[in-house]
Amino acid sequence: GSEMCIRDRTKTRKRAICKEDIQRLINLDIPYNYRSNYKRLAKDLFLFSYFTAGMNFNDIARLRYKDIINGRVCYSRHKTQKLLSCKLSEQAQAIVKRYSKPDHDPEDYIFPIFDRQVHTTEQQKFNRIVKSLRKVNSALKEIGKEIGLQFPLTTYVARHTFATMMLTLGADLYTTSKLLGHADVKMTQVYAKIINQKKDDAVNLVNGLFD
Repeated sequence: GSEMCIRDRTKTRKRAICKEDIQRLINLDIPYNYRSNYKRLAKDLFLFSYFTAGMNFNDIARLRYKDIINGRVCYSRHKTQKLLSCKLSEQAQAIVKRYSKPDHDPEDYIFPIFDRQVHTTEQQKFNRIVKSLRKVNSALKEIGKEIGLQFPLTTYVARHTFATMMLTLGADLYTTSKLLGHADVKMTQVYAKIINQKKDDAVNLVNGLFD
């Protein structure tokens, strides 16, 4: 089990993008039409995840209007049942506004993934998540190519990018771990290792300029 996890993580280690890529993504204009519907949603979900401290796709799908209180989003992580709260930045608020129906009920889902009249059982929700995630990630792959990425863009990259940025900017492991809702700081340490490796590489590069 854990061995495979570590192997997997090294495989995904290059999966953070930089500030410039995020900016390119923000600036990417996706015209309104039926075919690009999922593409627009994919872009918004990716950015929403990045702007909410790397919120996981499963948790974003389950967000209801009642989870937004005084400009903060308060939710329980589906995976770990941990309670998390995060201030909604202006960018995140603008995304919510884009999907808000004027006559919404506090119980309604914010994003057009679940319909509470249709997806009532956990099994239905699970199936819907699998299907939507596949569609969103395939749209993100296209988007990634358009902004010039060398590897596939997925919803997970938003989470990785947020974590990497936090640690690069000098936030401590504990804070970053709390924001990501990790069950254990050990999970966050994986990101720290990647950052340290990058720092080492940078130092080696600078030192290697001399004979």
